[in-house]
Parts: sequence; C-alpha cells; structure tokens
Amino acid sequence: MASSAGGILFKVIDKAIVALLALLAIIFVGRALLDRPEPEVSPADVEARIENLRRKQEESRHEIPPLDKDYLTAAIGDFRPDVAVSEVELPAPERPVAPPDARHLETVRLSLDELDDPRDIELVDEEWEAQVHVQHSDVVDAQIITDERLMRLTPRSAGRTQVTLRKDDEIIVLVPVIVAPPERRRIARPPRFSVTVEDARARLTWEQPATVNAEIDEYRLYRSANDESPALLLRAVVKDVDLDPEVVPPDGIVLETRAADDTQMPQPVVFKDRAFTYRDRDLAPNVDYEYVLFAVELGPDDEPAVTSEQAGPLSVHLEEPFEIEFITASADRATFDVITTVKPPESERDPALENDEFDEPTPVEVRARFHVRRGQPVGWVKSRHIERRPDRTVLRFDEPVDFTTGYRLLDILPRQTWTRVRSGRKYERRDTKALLIDQRGRIKVLWPAHVMEEIRGQADVLGPE
Repeated sequence: MASSAGGILFKVIDKAIVALLALLAIIFVGRALLDRPEPEVSPADVEARIENLRRKQEESRHEIPPLDKDYLTAAIGDFRPDVAVSEVELPAPERPVAPPDARHLETVRLSLDELDDPRDIELVDEEWEAQVHVQHSDVVDAQIITDERLMRLTPRSAGRTQVTLRKDDEIIVLVPVIVAPPERRRIARPPRFSVTVEDARARLTWEQPATVNAEIDEYRLYRSANDESPALLLRAVVKDVDLDPEVVPPDGIVLETRAADDTQMPQPVVFKDRAFTYRDRDLAPNVDYEYVLFAVELGPDDEPAVTSEQAGPLSVHLEEPFEIEFITASADRATFDVITTVKPPESERDPALENDEFDEPTPVEVRARFHVRRGQPVGWVKSRHIERRPDRTVLRFDEPVDFTTGYRLLDILPRQTWTRVRSGRKYERRDTKALLIDQRGRIKVLWPAHVMEEIRGQADVLGPE
C-alpha cells in the first residue's frame, strides 16, 4: 500500500517538472523574439522612399474640381433631400464702367494678319494728356502719341479687351477692341493650266490665280515620267512689271531656263507679265509625262508658307516623227530602214484630193535604207530621194528629205535568244539584236523587223503575263 502511494507521488512530481521545464522554454523563446533588434534604416533608403512618393505624386492625374458649388450644402442634400443645393455665383471679371458723359467709340477690329498695320484713333480736346489703361495688356498695346494727338493700337494676341483714357481717375474715353486670330492663308489653283506639244516640245501655259489672303512669290512646276515620283522641273519667280530693264528684258518672255539632268534645284525663271508660258524641251518620244503646278508664297528659308491647291496633273505623250526597222546585220555593219512622213513633191500631188488652193497636201510615208557601221548615225538628210512604190509608181524628191533620227549604232549582238510561241508551245530562237543610242544616252533595242512583228503579234494574243 505504501509502495503504490509512493509510485503515484513520483509520477506526479515527474510531470510537474516536465511542465515547468516546458514553461521555462516558452518564456525564454518569447523573450528572445521580443528582444530582437529592429533593422536600421539608412539615409539612402529614406531618400529612395521620398523620391518614390514624389514620382507617384507627379504621375497622378487627379484634378481638384473647381469650387463652383456649395459642396457642404450638396453633401447635406445627399442625406437630406429636403435641403436644396445652392449654386455659388462666381464674380464677373473686372470691366471698367464709364460714366454716361464719357466718349464711347465704336468697336475697333484688328487682326493678327496685320501686325505691321496699327490703328490710329484721333483724340479731341485734351484727351492726349490723359493716361492709357488696357484691360488685357496681352491682347493689344496702346500708346498716346502727343505730337500727332492720336492713340495708336497695335494687336498682340487674339481676344477682346477695352482701352480707356482716364483723367483724374475718371474715364473720359472708352474703346472696345477685338483682335481676330490669323486666318489660314491659302492660294487658289492657277486657272487655265494647259499643255500642248509643239515641235517636239511641251508648251505649258497658265494665268495668275485668284488669291485668298496670300501673295504669290513663285510657281513650282513638277514633272513625272512613266509613273515615277514627281521631280521639280522649274521655279518661276513672279516679279512686278516695273522691274529694272536690266533684270527683265522689255520684250516680255524672260530668262527661260530649265534644269540640267544632274541639277536637283533649277535656276528660277523670271516672268514679267501675269500670263505665263514655259516650253519643256527635254522630252523623249514614247514616254508618258505628267505635269503638276503650284502657286507658292515663300516664308523663311524659301519654304512654302501657305497651302495651295495644285493645278493638274496634265498628261502629254510625244510620238517619234520616224520609225526605224532593223533589217539585217553582218559582222561589221547593220542595215536599217527609216520611215518618215513628208509632203509629196509638186509633180506627184493629186489635185482631186485637194478641196481648194488653200488646203495642205496630204503627207505621204517615205522609206530609205541605210547601211551603218558602229558609231555611225542611223539616217541622215538625203539631197535627192526616189521612192519606188509596190504599185510601180515612183516619187521623185528633188528637195532634201530629212531621215535623221538622232540615233547611232552602238553595238551588234549576234545570236541573242528570244521566245517564239506556236500553238501554245514556246520555242527558243536566236537572232541578231542591234543597240542604238541617242545624244541623251538613251538606249533603243531593236530585233529584226520580222522578229519584232512576231513578238508584237504574240503580245496581242497572249496579253501581259
């Protein structure tokens, strides 16, 4: 009995000791956590946080609404619908009120387009001895010119204001002023812009356009060829009629120049009159050209200062007055036929084809054959020419006939490949090809006449690929 009671007591004491040790461990760990030192904040961290706050404030788009209402009453009204919201009237801008006996002038209207043209107001009695007050000094500048006894108003910015003259702090003159903003300056398109072909040149004509708040300083003519980007062809400077005769010749059409091939900005063309004519000499046959014309008012650095409507585009196509056929070639020379159109000789004209003595004779096509070596011209003037026709008629030209083409034989290329199409099948053929070059360096490629005819026939049947 005594031994069992001792065992129970021992167990109780053992558990109490374990519980006490656990409690001590919890207290120790808790104090260690509570006594842990807080990390120190360096000055750099503080500056970084301040900078972050400043950046967020600058990026904030919150705008404070204007206090144009009684927000306290409005807030109460949200909870108490029976309380009416009262609107707060903002004070009107200060405007001088002139006494009835003051001199009230009509509204003066100025424009920023006329900065160099101030408005003068005549003063009476002793008004020139008064003091000037401008309600909004950034709109207009006002000053009294005592010697001339007037007040000068000069526009500065668009807006409305009032100018008063005061004497002994009493308004004696009141002038309402309105300064209009600058108008958009614009030039209308040049009228009657046309192009014609004369003697292998393009003759362009136009007249002075009606202007809208703008002065025309020059015309700019652009030309494009075969759908290429437009290039500046000429700048035509507009001058008054009373120019120095040494600058503008008295006979009228003046200093007509054109751009060289390697010149990006051509020299100006100076016109004396208000009707304009320009002849474009640099035209190549069988090339499609388009012309566009602008009237320009110049600003700083000769840059266009106003908007302008374009005149055109106008199209022109120049046909060659001759045709060259490549017949055959040997090792050192080639044979060409040149076909051109001339008036028939007097002895060969048919009176039945002429209505009266004023009618022009019907032109006829004549052909000449030339054997040409490399570097020689293809076609030249023949002093005497005989044309034998298939119907056994003979045309004798005792006057010179011009067969010149402007081309020279550049090279002969033997056994060049071209494609023949027969019954839907393609075959490769080889023939001689001739290369011609003109004075501007343009190359013309010619196959023999029978090859050219077959190639053209294939193109008509098959169409473009």
